[in-house]
Amino acid sequence: MDHVLWHCTEARSEGGSFSYGRFVLSPLWRGQSETIGFALRRILTGEIESTRITHAKFIKIRHEFSTTFGIEEPVHEIVQNLREVVFTGNINGIHNGIICVRGPGRVTAQDILLSPPLEVVNSSQHIATLTEPVDVLIELQIERSCGYRMRTQRPKNEKEGSYPVDAVFAPVRSAVYGIHPFSDGRREMLFLEITTDGSLPAKEALYVALRKLSDFLCPFWGDNGPVLIEDLTLDPKENPNGFPGESSSVRSDLLFFPCPSGTKLDNKTALNYIFLDQLKISRSLYRELKREKIHSVWDVLVNMIGRDFRRRRIDFGRDDRIKIINFLREYFPGEKFIID
Repeated sequence: MDHVLWHCTEARSEGGSFSYGRFVLSPLWRGQSETIGFALRRILTGEIESTRITHAKFIKIRHEFSTTFGIEEPVHEIVQNLREVVFTGNINGIHNGIICVRGPGRVTAQDILLSPPLEVVNSSQHIATLTEPVDVLIELQIERSCGYRMRTQRPKNEKEGSYPVDAVFAPVRSAVYGIHPFSDGRREMLFLEITTDGSLPAKEALYVALRKLSDFLCPFWGDNGPVLIEDLTLDPKENPNGFPGESSSVRSDLLFFPCPSGTKLDNKTALNYIFLDQLKISRSLYRELKREKIHSVWDVLVNMIGRDFRRRRIDFGRDDRIKIINFLREYFPGEKFIID
């Protein structure tokens, strides 16, 4: 297959509101796009860091649901507006910001005073409306993280006017992937659309996601190939008296498990680590088994050993039945499995 390459087919942004990018990865073998697309989408939406306000302290305002003279919005609405402020800047720990203004007028994110390297991205984000010549002072705590942090109840010993803020540390607003097959039916291309909140470009978000995916997989690959558990083998020829994945040092009498047919099987743990992917069954059957919460060869065995495959709700094709039964016969020669 030709060398696989990423291409950026479209990129645009609008001030601090959003950044959009459309990317194509090709050529891939059939099925690879789904694997890569799902992994990247998961990382993009849940594992990329951003910077948000996590705490706000209002001076001279005691209650969250109170209305204050000269301020149009109640405190809880101002807190929600602070939640939408987007920052740039790679920081560690808690950084402080402050809003100190005098009305009348609109208070926006550009009124937040910050120390480097923090900067406001969406400076036009509305925070409050002052209708009278009143002074407003709000002290802010700003942190960098990933995921979602729900606001907690204010500690009893904390002073009035201090409120936690729901923080959504997710710079990627949406990540959508699509798959387009080639005419030969064997290859395909992956389309990935990324929209961010403007705190980082869509292209940079993709780079970060790819780096995180690479960093996750690197520990499993050493200089001489994949890094495996010591003495672990999946080859029955190397371990003729055991089961797939069983180390010769494992005591089989510690892992007895009763099966529906009455046969006692040792090494349930090993069979739990042999997944459906290794059976090389069809994609449609794979999805059906997953829906039935059947994930490993052990699950297949517990649900089907000694039973007629044709009586299950799952639609087993003949080729799939043969593959599964031949696999089970190899390790359980005493059992009877029905193909037709």
